[in-house]
Amino acid sequence: MVDALLTFTVDAAQPGLPDRLEAATRALEELFPGDRLHVAIPYREQAPEVSVTNRLAYFRTRCATRRRWFALRGETAYPLTPDAVHAGDHRHLVLNGSALPGSPACMAIGVGFVADGTAQVERVLCRVGDALDACSSRWSPRAIETWQRVLQNGARDVHGLAPLTPAGVTLPRLQFAAARNPLQPEAGGWWNYWSGRTCAFLGIPDPATEPDFQGLAWPTPAGGWLVKLGAEVPEALTRESMERLAWVHRRLPLLGSRETTQ
Repeated sequence: MVDALLTFTVDAAQPGLPDRLEAATRALEELFPGDRLHVAIPYREQAPEVSVTNRLAYFRTRCATRRRWFALRGETAYPLTPDAVHAGDHRHLVLNGSALPGSPACMAIGVGFVADGTAQVERVLCRVGDALDACSSRWSPRAIETWQRVLQNGARDVHGLAPLTPAGVTLPRLQFAAARNPLQPEAGGWWNYWSGRTCAFLGIPDPATEPDFQGLAWPTPAGGWLVKLGAEVPEALTRESMERLAWVHRRLPLLGSRETTQ
């Protein structure tokens, strides 16, 4: 089981945002047969959840608000382990999002789910990315993602991962940009969903023809790209995976908004 959370960056200035959200919802329901994303999670904690009967109308109403905040969950509770019995050991399929502060044309769309393996994570990454006409998203195994956040975002190193970094391996420190370009990915991941426009922004308009990504980049049906850093998914934080993440940030200097030194 893989407890996954993907964040898609979407250019909200492009037309048809409610329709794209509905398309993403339908894609998720196809990927998780038998589940329905129709329970609206309230913005305020004390408010009750509400069953949405007209989902497209819900998206249109929410997208007309200043923050464009929305949150839907499914009906099915997915176990994190095969023998899970407690409610806290289960997750729901969730789709939520809002405009980023300072960048009203840039939205962050989150998808939370429990996958039966990494192949299903890949399917969600590509299908939802295409449905949303997203600019970017990424996924890394949990240990790699945690290590990245420690080195790149200054997250608290509760697992002592920073000392495991090999000598000479560095990741750029990243900052939250108040006026964010939706084409600039937040960071690089082990698997990356990049739109054609994002690839052009990064300087690799056709990743499949790049020697550095040969055999690791595939076009999606809607014209995006799935770009991987390795043929295999590391089961743990390894020297090779850390070196590879450091490499892709050197190779693509526009990957992530970098902190500048004075």
